Amino acid sequence: MESIDEQFKQGDNLLQIIDRYNIQREEDRKFFLYDRKNKKYDEPQPIDILKDILIEHNCDIDADSFIYTLSNLRICRTFWNLAEAEEIENGFNGYKIIVPMYVRNCIKEIRLRSDYIDSFINKEKYKWSNNDLEIFDKELKNLLEENSYDLTSRLNILKELFDKTRTQINEIQDLFEREYEYSIHDFYNGDTFNLNIEDLNFFFYECEKIKNGTDEFRNIYLHFEKYIKRKNKLKELKRLIIESSLEVQDTNQQLKFSKRAFVTSVNDTTESSSLGTLELSDVFEHVSKCHYIKNLLVEQGLCQPNTFIWKTIVGSRGFLAGVLKYLHLQGYYKDNKALSSSEIKIIAKNTFGVQIGIDRIKQVAPSSIELKFIPLASTIK
Repeated sequence: MESIDEQFKQGDNLLQIIDRYNIQREEDRKFFLYDRKNKKYDEPQPIDILKDILIEHNCDIDADSFIYTLSNLRICRTFWNLAEAEEIENGFNGYKIIVPMYVRNCIKEIRLRSDYIDSFINKEKYKWSNNDLEIFDKELKNLLEENSYDLTSRLNILKELFDKTRTQINEIQDLFEREYEYSIHDFYNGDTFNLNIEDLNFFFYECEKIKNGTDEFRNIYLHFEKYIKRKNKLKELKRLIIESSLEVQDTNQQLKFSKRAFVTSVNDTTESSSLGTLELSDVFEHVSKCHYIKNLLVEQGLCQPNTFIWKTIVGSRGFLAGVLKYLHLQGYYKDNKALSSSEIKIIAKNTFGVQIGIDRIKQVAPSSIELKFIPLASTIK
């Protein structure tokens, strides 16, 4: 027959003793430790035998700490942090006991969780990347093109999306309170993510304890990622609603223009039509400097590479008008001639694929926009 000493070398057998110990510990707690304090057991308890054998095998390891941490792992079904997992793993190896599959899975999960949390916080993955913004912008653009017919209908669609996204966020918050007994309402302070590494680890740990232990990590992760995505989407929609509201106000203001303003607008439109296919390179003193400026705008994240389509999600149309006016101040245009509003409108459309209203162009002052990244033309070879 296999000796008790040999039985302990099987990790699963050791877990059975730990489980019996946890049951006994709970019974003792319920009866105010009466048995432990006032009654001696006729025979040594398995946990005491285990402790003696562990000390005999390796006295350099803290047997009490090993048993306590392993006991908590069985109760909570997940590790608090990597240090706990490493203590248990080193303990099993030090005692030359086979690490049970259950413990190996828990160690695997805490490593996965720690790597995810470190990357999420340190690489600021709670913020949308440029790629995320481009995908969102493309999907939203297609939706608006299919369903809106003017600025007001566009604004209404944005508001509907905002309300829908906010409802989805509330549903995820309710899910965490219902399924995991955890409130995530304070994860954000306004639009700013509010947690550090320790806070986020505590969140995952507490949720895993409530439901399925380490096996629940993936579900928590998926719900959490969806929540972060919705919060970023809400932030962008809020910004677009503000921008769209201003455009609607501008349009309504234009309806009140006098007959003189209307005639001026007609003249501008006629002038724009006569300009036809005007491109940015047509007004530059040197074509090479035009290429330099276009590539510079790409580097600043304002234009798409190769096509030079203006990213309206990053810079507004008014910002582009300001750039085109500022280039004159920096000496890039032929004969140092400033562009008319109609020329700016045509260049914006032909070179950057963006429609800008004449009135919006007239309102923009280059001095009101931060454009320090554009050097003087004389400094460019």
